[in-house]
Amino acid sequence: MYQFVKLAPGRFYGLAGDLKVSDIVSKPGEYDIDVTYNSFISRSFIKEFLAHDPISKFPVWTMEQPTITAPRIRIAVER
Repeated sequence: MYQFVKLAPGRFYGLAGDLKVSDIVSKPGEYDIDVTYNSFISRSFIKEFLAHDPISKFPVWTMEQPTITAPRIRIAVER
């Protein structure tokens, strides 16, 4: 939880790696990429185990909140 960083809209914080399309798809065609984000920690966990910790005062995104779904991306693989 201490690795969370508040981001401005449209900003990225993290690592970007090189990924070969051939590691994901085995033949040419059109493919849709869907990405969803979920929290791994619950509000009850924070309340029970981190009540005296400063993190308990922050508006942490918890598993009780809805999943975030990124816009679908369509890619065309030619070779």
